[in-house]
Amino acid sequence: MPNFSKDKAWMNNTIILTKHTLVWFNQLSKKYNKQIKRLDQIPDEELKEIADRNFNALWLIGIWERSTASKRIKELTGNYDCVSSAYSIYDYKIAENLGGRKALLDLSKRAKNTGIKLACDFVPNHTGITSDWLFKHPDYFIQTEYKPFSNYSFTGENLSSNKDYEIKIEDGYYSRKDAAVVFQFKEVKTGKTRYIYHGNDGTSMPWNDTAQLDLSKAKVRRALINQLKKISRLFPIVRIDAAMMLTKYHFARLWYPNPFELSPIPSRYTATTEEKDFNKKFPNEFWKDLTDEIKKSKRDIFLFAETYWMTEWYFIKELGMNRVYNSAFMNMLLQEKNENYHQMVKDILNDNPEILTRLVNFLSNPDEEPVINKFGKGDKYLGVTIMMLTLPGLPLFAHGQIEGFYEKYGMEYYKPHDNEIADEGFVNWHKYEIFPLMKMRKLFSGVKHFEYFAAILKNGKFEKNVFAYINKYGGNKALIIYNNKLDRSNFTLKDSYSKISKDGTYVFTSIAKALDIKNSRKYFYIYEDFKTKLQFIISGFDAHKYGLSFKLKGYEYKICLRYKEVFDSKGSYKKIYEKLKCKGVPSINNLLEKY
Repeated sequence: MPNFSKDKAWMNNTIILTKHTLVWFNQLSKKYNKQIKRLDQIPDEELKEIADRNFNALWLIGIWERSTASKRIKELTGNYDCVSSAYSIYDYKIAENLGGRKALLDLSKRAKNTGIKLACDFVPNHTGITSDWLFKHPDYFIQTEYKPFSNYSFTGENLSSNKDYEIKIEDGYYSRKDAAVVFQFKEVKTGKTRYIYHGNDGTSMPWNDTAQLDLSKAKVRRALINQLKKISRLFPIVRIDAAMMLTKYHFARLWYPNPFELSPIPSRYTATTEEKDFNKKFPNEFWKDLTDEIKKSKRDIFLFAETYWMTEWYFIKELGMNRVYNSAFMNMLLQEKNENYHQMVKDILNDNPEILTRLVNFLSNPDEEPVINKFGKGDKYLGVTIMMLTLPGLPLFAHGQIEGFYEKYGMEYYKPHDNEIADEGFVNWHKYEIFPLMKMRKLFSGVKHFEYFAAILKNGKFEKNVFAYINKYGGNKALIIYNNKLDRSNFTLKDSYSKISKDGTYVFTSIAKALDIKNSRKYFYIYEDFKTKLQFIISGFDAHKYGLSFKLKGYEYKICLRYKEVFDSKGSYKKIYEKLKCKGVPSINNLLEKY
């Protein structure tokens, strides 16, 4: 049986808006023509606007106390217009310059009154290069007594904020000749020196303002679990940074490689460990231990994790994570690898449809280029955003996405570097075609009634560029169709792709059955097009026999809502159906007088 998370109803209908806190404060100060530097200074009008747009969660990036050394390292390498990185954390306390805990509680209360829950970051892989944990528990970190490479030298500035310790990064960082894997940590009184590893995912350079935690130690794992539970008392939603790095397989691969394997992190060949020995130190998956404790506590903690390296399903099915990043949504739809995304959805439906609800769908995230630089401001952006909002899963909006901003904000930014002004036309587009859909999120968030359809061309082949699906909630139903290609397409929807049932069999359904359409010449069905507000009429008999046919322009979407069944006792609806030939009109009822 899958080890799925136990989700509350509100979790299924959450829509998150991302904000880089310091950058946002700068933008808010200009918007409201007053200085805004603290969490308790965020205007009620701003919270109301966010809520009126139908967001119900706000992810605040950079609210923890940061390592002062992070800023100093940047200054020493030529970047003076910065603050410390949001992910070089000194301690999990609300930063004093943001108003501290008192200011957060004020914001949290006001946000709650508008229906908004707050989200924060948790960075379990590492701390800042200076941190409360490093000074109190230096043994929590991966380290060695000797320099891993003899040519390393540490003659630069002492970065420590604690007089009892010296902290120096390797000289090659300053000269840009090297990217050392360790920094020097020295106890002033005793002279004891350790070389502690920087955080590192093995894909590029080490993060020189961080210190790598050693999760092979039980006390470190326990401290992290306790820390997250403490955080969750302030934030009901927690985003977990680089969660995949802490799975047993990847942590061992990076830091304690098998004797017959090579770690991507230089020098870790000195820490080779037999699998059986590693398992003694790290017997259970950290994330499963964490989520098991959350389940037992019966507290409402909503975790969404940054996951890559093909670990997404593992986190969902085995480790009990509430939600995980679905980068395939962004990448495949951007690159128009539509057939690949179809296959992914079909694989999920044939494995366990619940997986769909546990994916975080986004067009960008804080590590990526802004949405507008990827998808533009045209129909493709709109269509993919419509998919994000109408598929099961957790929709995640990026900072500046709605305003149409082009700038990517670094984690060391305290203000935008570009003086961008919100594109009012683009914002209004959201107002009329995006925000109203967000209000209907319950209609789209579940999988119990979710059906995924094959679009068939006249030649009988599959139309790989068209996505079509139906969902239901509370007596309402919706058919969503989107063509993720510039080419026009004429197609028919008749039968769904297979979906595994509770008894383990694979089932198909017709589009007529999915829409509760009766197979009768006497029954007709009227629906409303979400965008145009025009009404269309379909025949129950024809829907069963032929399916439903559509024509879509490139990057065009169609959402069919508010289905109404009518019995044709006098033949009037049949005449209207034959007259309109799939065309829409402002009102079907107004035509009854003519027929």
